[in-house]
Amino acid sequence: MFQNFEIALAGAPDVASILQVQDGNLIKLSPENIERLKDGSRGFLIHALFGDELSDLVSDTKDNLVLVSRCNGQVCGYALAYDLTKWKRLNPAWERDVEVDGAEKEILNMGKIMYLRHIARRDGFDRCGSSIMRALLEKARASSYDAVVAEILQAPVVNAVSTEFHEFHGFYRIGSVREGQEMRWGLFMKKL
Repeated sequence: MFQNFEIALAGAPDVASILQVQDGNLIKLSPENIERLKDGSRGFLIHALFGDELSDLVSDTKDNLVLVSRCNGQVCGYALAYDLTKWKRLNPAWERDVEVDGAEKEILNMGKIMYLRHIARRDGFDRCGSSIMRALLEKARASSYDAVVAEILQAPVVNAVSTEFHEFHGFYRIGSVREGQEMRWGLFMKKL
């Protein structure tokens, strides 16, 4: 079936639908879920956004970029991104926990970088994610960003679908980020 997606900036009426899409992709990292996810059959999110937090992000279009994809008027996916300097303010330990070498470290420290926090879609809307990603990258370019970065879980389980999706869209691994003793994220970058 052909699916035509409309991409738009999210508005307050989209918050409930975004949360539904998020909840459909949210996984608790329990031993049984980790075992189930090892087959790499689906991408997933593990850090939830909450209603008030998401409402604030949607309403602040100066510092945040929240896009929704609609198919036949229904929100079928979303992307949430903001400037890396905001992510560093929200997560002061991030710079301590990130491991990046070479020229990419200089880009992270000196460049204008967009941090992609979430990208997710409803089941059955396979092309939706690519439509949102293309729109997000185009908006980042138009706003003079040098690159977009994303963290993708690599341990205790690899989010293989998300890794492949980002690599398909030109992202490559530049380092890693530790979170506690058990979680390690791959840090992926797409230069614009």
